[in-house]
Amino acid sequence: MQKQVDVLNKVLNGEHMAIDTYSTVLNKIDNQILKEQLQKILHQHKKHAMDLSERIQDIGGKIDENLVLKGWLTETSLKIQCYSNINVIDALMILYNGEDKGISTTEELLKHLDEKNKELVQTNLSEDSDHLMILEGIISQIKGKQLH
Repeated sequence: MQKQVDVLNKVLNGEHMAIDTYSTVLNKIDNQILKEQLQKILHQHKKHAMDLSERIQDIGGKIDENLVLKGWLTETSLKIQCYSNINVIDALMILYNGEDKGISTTEELLKHLDEKNKELVQTNLSEDSDHLMILEGIISQIKGKQLH
C-alpha cells in the first residue's frame, strides 16, 4: 500500500505545482474574461488535490508535506513572478507547457497504481486534457486578434 501512497503523493505534488503556477499567472492577468476561464481551471486543480489528499488518507497514508512544499516553490512560478511585464501569450504558454508536462508525468505514474487509484487519476487526466484544449483555444484566439 505504501507504493500506492508514494505514487499518489507524486501526483498530488503535480496538482500543487499547477495550483501555484495558475495562481501566479492569474496575478498577472488583467482581462476579466480570461481570468474567469483560468480560475475555473485552477478550481479543478484544487479539487483534484483535495480528492487525491482524501484518497491518500482513506488508504491509510500520509500526505508528503515535503513534496507539497516543493510544489509551491516551482521554478516556473518563480520565473513568472520575476517577469513583471510578462505578456499574456507567454504566461498562457507557460500554463500550457505545464499542463502538457504534468499529463505526461502522470501518465507514467499510472502504471504503478491499482485499479481504484488509477480510476481517480485518469478522471483528473481527462480534465487536464480538456485544460490543454481550452488553453490552446485561448492562445489561438488571442494570437488571431493580434494579427488583425
